[in-house]
Amino acid sequence: ICPLHPRLTCVALMASNLKRENLASMSDGDLRKLVLQMSMKQDSLFRENQELRLQQQSMLDQSVLQDNLHRAIEQSEHRAKQVKSVDACFVFDCTSSMKDCLNAAKNKMQQVQTFILTCMGQPATVRFAVVGYRDYGYANPVQVLPFTSDTGRVTRFLDNLATKGKTKYDLCEDVLSGLEAAVELEWTATIKLMYLVCDSPNHGRRFHDGKASPRTDQIIDDPRQWTAADCAFDAINRLGLELSCLHIPKYPSCQKMFKVFQELLQKGDPGRTMQILSMRDPAYEFA
Repeated sequence: ICPLHPRLTCVALMASNLKRENLASMSDGDLRKLVLQMSMKQDSLFRENQELRLQQQSMLDQSVLQDNLHRAIEQSEHRAKQVKSVDACFVFDCTSSMKDCLNAAKNKMQQVQTFILTCMGQPATVRFAVVGYRDYGYANPVQVLPFTSDTGRVTRFLDNLATKGKTKYDLCEDVLSGLEAAVELEWTATIKLMYLVCDSPNHGRRFHDGKASPRTDQIIDDPRQWTAADCAFDAINRLGLELSCLHIPKYPSCQKMFKVFQELLQKGDPGRTMQILSMRDPAYEFA
């Protein structure tokens, strides 16, 4: 037993693997040196252990930091997509009167689509929808492609959007049904664009100055020209949709209808304006 302290003997035995009889033969000075060496060795091991723990903690901190950084980047990209987001809906007249110019109108809308995608860049969320409307008397008066970011799907839908004749032939169309179908879509973006592509006004004296005749307008007293139109534009104003019209001039003119649309838009916001564009205007004018 060590004369300094019994515990030192235990320390020395465990650390040096010396036999008890060897320790008993050691002088007090040698035993003190041995204990000091073992103590220093323990301190060194303790420091090494602490360094390893610090390294492990540092690696853990770096891993947590990287995870936090990745999450921050993902959240930032998500916020950017929410802020940089566009919903654009094309509302097409698909009656037989558009037969000669529908392909040109489709090409113009595809140019607008490409321009919007280029302007927004990445990251951004850009979605397109298409509404094809016709008139009373059609078996399928309205066709709708809901909002999608798949531009190939939009192209295929436009390619398959064909003009058809109707049973009651007059020049006016059911424009309001197209607008109603458009406002019922799921609009979620910060920028909301609606493009009306037409060559004829809606039925009713409210929208044109043509005469009531089988050729011009067979439903000139159409009741939907009042309440239904007001409700459609209440929804447009509530949703904050920016309306632009691609006008293809024919008789009767759409100018009176566009004037009424402008007035209905300004009921929600007196400062709102509506663009009236032509096929000759470049794509950037539409966006």
